[in-house]
Amino acid sequence: MNNVYKMVCVAVAMMIVAGNAWCGSDKIVVADMGRVMTAHPRTAVNRSILEKELGEFRAERENMLEKIKALREKFDETRKEAVNKALSEKAREERLAKAEEQLIGLREYQRKMQENSKERQKQLLDHRKRMGKKILEAVSKVMAEYAKKKKIKMILDSAGTSTSGIEIVLYSQDKIDVTDDIVALVEKLK
Repeated sequence: MNNVYKMVCVAVAMMIVAGNAWCGSDKIVVADMGRVMTAHPRTAVNRSILEKELGEFRAERENMLEKIKALREKFDETRKEAVNKALSEKAREERLAKAEEQLIGLREYQRKMQENSKERQKQLLDHRKRMGKKILEAVSKVMAEYAKKKKIKMILDSAGTSTSGIEIVLYSQDKIDVTDDIVALVEKLK
């Protein structure tokens, strides 16, 4: 038991010494990835493209809502005619049957609009992800080259938050923030 205890103490001491040597000899720095990603020249272009697509989606949705409104008005009018006592029984039954058909058409069109909205939202999200991924790949390459040149072991995102909503980097000295350096390099990309 005594030997196991000694071995564990030696192992822990070695890990502490190795950890201190690893962290002490090289740098760990931070960068604000929000600023870095925004600095990429394609970010503004991508935002413009997505805003245009979103505008088209909204216009499409407005057109569909207008059509739903028109279908609802026709249905309401036909339904009112179906209870009009001035019409014959046969005419009211015909209007009632027509109102039922219009209601089915209205519900079908509403379902179609919901499906279309879901599909368009998915398309926008997928497009945004693809655009962001390309920019992140370019930014990551710049950061890796910068880290290698400056002999940096790790760059942490100072703007990131954990799954519990707490900032990942709780404290850092200004001298270890390399955001400005990386932003300058990223701005030069095409």
